[in-house]
Amino acid sequence: MKKGIHLLAIPIILLSFSCSTPSLEEELEFFGLEQSADEENAAQKISPLATEVFSLINSYRSDLKLAELEWSDLAYELALNHNEYMVETESLNHDNFNWRKSKISLQENASEVAENISRHFVDSQEVLEAWLMNQIHRQHIEGDFNNSAVAVSTDDKGQYYLTQIYFKK
Repeated sequence: MKKGIHLLAIPIILLSFSCSTPSLEEELEFFGLEQSADEENAAQKISPLATEVFSLINSYRSDLKLAELEWSDLAYELALNHNEYMVETESLNHDNFNWRKSKISLQENASEVAENISRHFVDSQEVLEAWLMNQIHRQHIEGDFNNSAVAVSTDDKGQYYLTQIYFKK
């Protein structure tokens, strides 16, 4: 009989000592590693120049009765990476564009992908005007695209590099 009571006591003891698994947030908080909302937003902060250029391009497209471009986080990430590459190489280029195009085509099922780049401009209106004066850049701005993002980076001299990637789903 004593053996039967002991066998019943084991699950009761185990249940009284069991606890729920803490969430990742609880574990981070316990170790003092939680990320504040401000830190999280700062990590993904988009340059005001980028948002201004994006807005101006959508306004321009709207004036032409073209569909507004939707912001794409993937295009932003790829544009930002390309800016960092241009900063490193100190050159304005479309190097590795086919890789960016393939990544967007595969991940977003995009049928068309294009990009505009620039450097040295510090004003959103100047960026738009320069791109509109270039036939290829204008075609991209006025193109049959529905998704896009603009990224801005600066080099150690304070020069701006911009990349805008467009794609159509």
